[in-house]
Amino acid sequence: MPPEISIVIPTYQREQLLELTLDSLLAQTIAPDRFEVVVVDNYPVPYKPSEQLCRAEKYASLRLTCRHHPILGLSEARNFGIRFASAPLVGFIDDDEKLPPHWIELALEISRACAPDIFGGPYRPYYLEPKPAWFKDQYLSLILDQAKGWTENKRCLFGGNMIFRQEWLRRLKGFSTEYGRNGVNREYGEETEIQMRAYQAGARIYYDPELFIYHYAHPDRLEASWYLTSAWYHGKAKARMYPAGSGFRHAGAIFRKLGGDAFKVIGRYLLIPFRDRKSAPTLQNYLVQSIAPLISVLSMSWYLFLFSLRMSR
Repeated sequence: MPPEISIVIPTYQREQLLELTLDSLLAQTIAPDRFEVVVVDNYPVPYKPSEQLCRAEKYASLRLTCRHHPILGLSEARNFGIRFASAPLVGFIDDDEKLPPHWIELALEISRACAPDIFGGPYRPYYLEPKPAWFKDQYLSLILDQAKGWTENKRCLFGGNMIFRQEWLRRLKGFSTEYGRNGVNREYGEETEIQMRAYQAGARIYYDPELFIYHYAHPDRLEASWYLTSAWYHGKAKARMYPAGSGFRHAGAIFRKLGGDAFKVIGRYLLIPFRDRKSAPTLQNYLVQSIAPLISVLSMSWYLFLFSLRMSR
């Protein structure tokens, strides 16, 4: 019997976390012959621990293959995995995620009942190390909406919890390798970019809060500095997808906005001693909740300004 859904998992030298991901696939509520798993080893040379893990006897019941792709990049790895996905649905998860037992069964139910072109759900964190006292689960909980339904206003799903119809991946020609992580480069935007192209092509995108996954809370993501840096790169990714226009007048308008955004960030820093200590009892809470969002806006303005200057030359 051919699989009903293919699960593509890029991995990069993280066999301990990958094992937790594969264990969660073993625990699914549907028979393992109804889905297949394609692990893409994205290390420059074949990474034997990942290969050996995928050949472990405990995974013998899974339709599991491990393919090596040496060209670094999350989009590269996903596109490579698509080549070996034989099912009409292709789901993308990361090697640091765990699926609740109902995930695949619910995904197939959504596909049959609603027939979306692309669909997905939220993230919830899971921890392997003690989290700091100041840290809130909501910082790593990505929730698009409280209710299930069709997305509107070009709202986009979260990258490590997306399912595409195979025909749409072919139509869109996969993920753009101009976006996303590429080796040590910390970039974002590949999941948003492909969904924006899908919207433009008429795709219907669906969100279900019950189709959640658990995402590992890496130790660096338990530091406030990670959220400030991440916000800057998210702003950069948004600027790259924004129609910046051209000409000096446009660059001048963006420069004025850039100045206003910088002023807001500085002002927010100056307000640290006067912050609302109920909502932000610690400095870390304030940085994550109040300053990081403005950093993203400032970054977007900065890169829009740079891009508009290039286009005006």
